[in-house]
Amino acid sequence: MSIALPGPVAAYFAAEEAGDADALARCFAEHGVVRDEGGEFTGVTAIREWNAAARLKYHHTVEPLSALERDGQTIVIGRVSGDFPNSPLSLEHVFVLEGDKIAALEIHESPETASRTFVNASTSLTKVSQPSDHVHSMCRFFARTTRRLRRTAPSRCLQAHCAVAGRAVAK
Repeated sequence: MSIALPGPVAAYFAAEEAGDADALARCFAEHGVVRDEGGEFTGVTAIREWNAAARLKYHHTVEPLSALERDGQTIVIGRVSGDFPNSPLSLEHVFVLEGDKIAALEIHESPETASRTFVNASTSLTKVSQPSDHVHSMCRFFARTTRRLRRTAPSRCLQAHCAVAGRAVAK
């Protein structure tokens, strides 16, 4: 699928497709920053190393599916496939541009992916006979996720597991 992207963003995805960490890093401003998987990578060298390490770890590909401009940001939903659970995933790539370079990139789950993860985990949790601290932690995680997705409460399934454990679900 061909979508219209600003020059530096198009170059980023072309470098991803080519598997070229050097070309990808050149898309960024000297002080550019990437936030991905809880990490922050600042500067062209750190960004090159981040991309090369991610490619070795996940053997991933990224296909841009849609893009929009909002509040000075370019938001691209990309299908990311590779050696990781639930592949492929739809991830949001939120770009902030500075001239003809990328100043910042944040990669995170799109609402669609977070919703699918929530449903899959809820289904898996129904099979747990003795709720544990781990299940309760997941209840808290999904309570936060559902709020982020503008839902009002965690699923009844998760509430039931926490009730059996004698704990309240965080609201």
